[in-house]
Amino acid sequence: CFPGGKQDLQDGGDDMVTALRETKEEVGLDLVLCNSPQHKQESSETISQRQQQYEMEFLCRLRTLESVNHLCVTPIVGFVPNASSTTLSSQFQINHDEVDHAFWVPLSYFWNTPPAEQYNIDWSGETFVFHKYLYTTTTTTSSSSSADTREFAITGLTAHLAHELATIAYGPQLGGM
Repeated sequence: CFPGGKQDLQDGGDDMVTALRETKEEVGLDLVLCNSPQHKQESSETISQRQQQYEMEFLCRLRTLESVNHLCVTPIVGFVPNASSTTLSSQFQINHDEVDHAFWVPLSYFWNTPPAEQYNIDWSGETFVFHKYLYTTTTTTSSSSSADTREFAITGLTAHLAHELATIAYGPQLGGM
């Protein structure tokens, strides 16, 4: 899944602050917004000198959805322009209480790869099309610092959001996948 969680009082009602805090708490990535007031007061040199902190460009906020657990989920989409997924993965500090595995999937995968399954879910009077993707990758686990290769089923809200974001980024797919 994507890093995320409940908004804390310390977040001041700000979804962006929640997203950045949860990313740090769950996988140890310390992100700072490129266009935040804090960032504007500091030089790029000061920020780049901080160990394990990366600048993130805010791209968009997707529509808020309700999860099957009746939680409101507001996806925040950002881009880390000066770091590769390999670099970021090497900085993972997985929170054992919240995360089992951490890995990256290219956004293009959700646009170029047909889902292993597609199914409809009726929820709160609406029908949603959901996808199940199978993805093989090398992961970092919470129980060890070593990496292992395995196949993951990406389903539910995670697959739905990844598919929606890929459609926004790349356009609608032929055949209506």
